Amino acid sequence: MPPPDDRTQRLLAALDALSDQLPALLRDQWPAFEERLTAYLNRLQREMTLGIGRPAITAALILRFLQEFPAIYPSIQALMQGGSPQEYRERMRSAGEVLERLQMPQPVTRYVDVVCPRCVHVGGGRFAVTVKLTVRPNPQSVADAEPLTLRADTPVHIYAEASGLVLTNGNHRTLTLPAEGDSAAVAFEVQPLCVGDGRLDFHFLQEDQPIGDARVDVEIVAAETPLVMAGRQRLSGLVQFEAGLPAPDLAIYVAYETPQGTPQLRLSVFEGERMLASFPPVGLQQVAERYTAWLYQQFNFLAGEATAMARPPDEAVRADERMREAGRLLWEDLLHGEFKALLREEWANWRGRTLLLISDEPEIPWEMIWPNVAEPGYDDPFCTHFRFSRWLRPAPQDEKPHWMIGRLHWRRWLSLIPSATELSFAQAEKEHLRHLLSRTGAENLSPAAPTEDAVRRALRHPFQWLHVAAHGFTGPDNLGDSAAVALDDWAFKPAHFVPAEVRQRMGRERPGVFFNTCHGGRQQWSVTGLGGWARRILAAGAGLFLSPQWTVTDEGAYTFAATLYAQLEREVPAAEAVHAARLAARSRQGDPTWLAYALYAHPHARVM
Repeated sequence: MPPPDDRTQRLLAALDALSDQLPALLRDQWPAFEERLTAYLNRLQREMTLGIGRPAITAALILRFLQEFPAIYPSIQALMQGGSPQEYRERMRSAGEVLERLQMPQPVTRYVDVVCPRCVHVGGGRFAVTVKLTVRPNPQSVADAEPLTLRADTPVHIYAEASGLVLTNGNHRTLTLPAEGDSAAVAFEVQPLCVGDGRLDFHFLQEDQPIGDARVDVEIVAAETPLVMAGRQRLSGLVQFEAGLPAPDLAIYVAYETPQGTPQLRLSVFEGERMLASFPPVGLQQVAERYTAWLYQQFNFLAGEATAMARPPDEAVRADERMREAGRLLWEDLLHGEFKALLREEWANWRGRTLLLISDEPEIPWEMIWPNVAEPGYDDPFCTHFRFSRWLRPAPQDEKPHWMIGRLHWRRWLSLIPSATELSFAQAEKEHLRHLLSRTGAENLSPAAPTEDAVRRALRHPFQWLHVAAHGFTGPDNLGDSAAVALDDWAFKPAHFVPAEVRQRMGRERPGVFFNTCHGGRQQWSVTGLGGWARRILAAGAGLFLSPQWTVTDEGAYTFAATLYAQLEREVPAAEAVHAARLAARSRQGDPTWLAYALYAHPHARVM
């Protein structure tokens, strides 16, 4: 196959560099553009592969086609002027940012103003809750004064969900946000159901993106009571999206509640800006940590079996079946019947789509929910059927939101791998990372030996990526912050991300963090351990956190990491990269490593 001429190479490199910006820049023109461009590129690829036709003429036709789209053609021209792939990407960012400033509505800051009673009488009938967005925080508002970053002159969608209360006039309102001044107020009519604790959740979305939550607690009493307005509640700014970042195709909100001490899950599903459904709560037999503890013990055992040097093939087959059975049990126990019906109806249509799950809790292994459907086409769990990622709502004690980002970097790299370890693949992983850093030109901030003093000093430096490969375990109390990683005769714990200096650095850098811990089935890594790390690391400001939820095998963890980094180096989106790494690790029959990893990130986040 002859190589393409220089002009064709530059055109293809420019299109590749600009690919993640195209949907946002073209907006409504994108579907038709994508279809025509794909046809041209397929023709060009066929001509270059088979040596037929005139690739240079096809490239000229593509350029003529691109001239029809002034939103992107100047960027294509700039990117074709020459340089390395890295220079292409830098030019793309500059050109994209200029176009963005010229074409996109400018961001504005607004505060959520909610008026809601604090205490209501169960027999008192309906009451009104009003919501609007204001230029300045209103001291009388229920919501805390945490600003939202929005687009002016663009509709804002508000969806309300109620617990212990019922919405009597619908759950959806739309605000038109003026470029200057406050928005108009919208009202929800609410009826108390029973004596006890009530709660209202308001989800704010704009341009298909979740942009924040407001939560209001309402006490419902038996006796008539004077109307008292609610005190200030917490506003949780879930997501800060970078301009041009594609929205997830689907989003699931999970509220974890314990009314009267009974744990329950309440789920709602969004497709773009549209709420597809909000389902009644599903009760759990026990709190989430205990509910899943037995499951993780089973998977720890399977990982231990998978490390055996010689295991009969039929035992590996049985292990795979036990994984499916566990996933199907989660399907039966966690999902409302109406949600299962929706999934069955849309399962084929949603294959391969990005799914972001935003939750109150880090314990439940949503990745491994497996449809319990005896029909063809239901052969994969959530984590391989979708391009799946999670995010955590901030805890009440968190001072700042857990911001999601779309652009990650690893120009300053920090690796923590024990100096002496019996894990042969951990050492192979260390060598693999050395070659990766050499290729990318990243600055290696890793201490020669990960002693406690060295790691504490390293965390105070402005690192952009943290990789940990070691044994992970939890203490006897099985609490989140008893989780630890064994590094050179000391325990690296979530508490090491608490100091203000560490949070300040991480808040500025928004690093990616990958804990490839608990290799070889030799130590226990529990769901509460992951929960402790996830909460601490996201609260400190990380833009991505990835870690296994249970024991993983030495070989499986290495395969996962090597595939993941190969994908990320090519700027593949995070959820897609993790999906590819799962498939690579899944090739070893009977090994549950491929199911273990939980990704906390925007599904379209990339390493740039």
